[in-house]
Formats: sequence, C-alpha cells, structure tokens
Amino acid sequence: MLIGTTQHFCIAMMDIDHFKKLNDAFSHSTGDKALTHFAKVIKEVKRLSDVIARYGGEEFILILPNTEQDDGVKVMEHVQRQLTKKFFMYSDEHVVITFSAGVAQRIVEETSEEIISRADTALYAAKNAGRNRVIPANLQQ
Repeated sequence: MLIGTTQHFCIAMMDIDHFKKLNDAFSHSTGDKALTHFAKVIKEVKRLSDVIARYGGEEFILILPNTEQDDGVKVMEHVQRQLTKKFFMYSDEHVVITFSAGVAQRIVEETSEEIISRADTALYAAKNAGRNRVIPANLQQ
C-alpha cells in the first residue's frame, strides 16, 4: 500500500529484550503482565499525536506523526528512560524490562511495507548491537 501524504512521520518498531527469559523465569502470565506494563508506560509517556499498537508477540509499533528521524530516535530514548523509572514489579521484586527499537522516517512514495521493513531492520541492528538501544534506519531504499 502506498502512503499518500507528504507529511514527515516515523515508524518505531520496538521489541522487549530477552522476553523469552522473562517468560521462562517468571511464567507466561507474568510475561503477559509485563507486556501490559510496557504498553501502559508507553501510553503514559508518548505524545498525544503518537499511536501505539501491538505488532505481534513482544513487538510493538509506534507511529510518530510530524516527526523527523532524529526526533523519533529522541522520543524512543525518552520512552526507554521512563521505562527504567516506572519499573515492573513481580512478587515485591523489581523486574527490569528493556527494549530495542528501530526508527524509520518515511521516504517519499514509500509503501507502508517498505517503511516497516526498514524500521524492523534497524530494530534487529539494535538487538545485534547489544540490546536496549534505539537505532535509526537507513534513509535510502
């Protein structure tokens, strides 16, 4: 699908780091609560114009309207800092949740599939670079 706007916007793909280990260590129901906590924190700190959606598993997507890529990276880094302050509790224990993210700014005449693919590639670069990072996507198709 071709996105028919000239407005600057970014897509951020986020993936909770080591989610399988969290599920294995604490249970799947605790993993579900961690996902809910993660989404709640993002909803609390995102800008009013931003839109969050679960993309699948422990992946989320954030649409950042009127945002250039450098600013999109800053938004995601802000979310990361806030997540460390609003920690997840399990049986009176702080459970650290971090995430990796890739941020892609829309290129003129780019399809939704293409921008999501670039954000996803940047997300995996963040994971491969050690996790708990935000990596900007390549601005070239």
